[in-house]
Amino acid sequence: MTYPELIADIAERTQVKPGIVKQVLGAVPDALLEMSEGEHVRTPLGTFRMTRREKREIKLPDGPVAEVDPMLVVRLKPGHRIKSPASQPVPTPSPSPL
Repeated sequence: MTYPELIADIAERTQVKPGIVKQVLGAVPDALLEMSEGEHVRTPLGTFRMTRREKREIKLPDGPVAEVDPMLVVRLKPGHRIKSPASQPVPTPSPSPL
């Protein structure tokens, strides 16, 4: 599913104009970033929590090591509504013909 297909599907299910659905989805990250460290919010998608990611070292693709500064990040613990049972096969996208 592509982003435009997701917008259209949500608009159809909620009887809301696609432009409004797109505005709401676009505002979610901004709203979540206003949380303070340790704060969380429960949604039908799951629980979003603001956590601190400590300073760390990463290896760059061309070889050298770089340091990444500490930062606050929003993490999602998925809720039951968006989890799929392991017994159901996960659909895989078909390769596009060349």
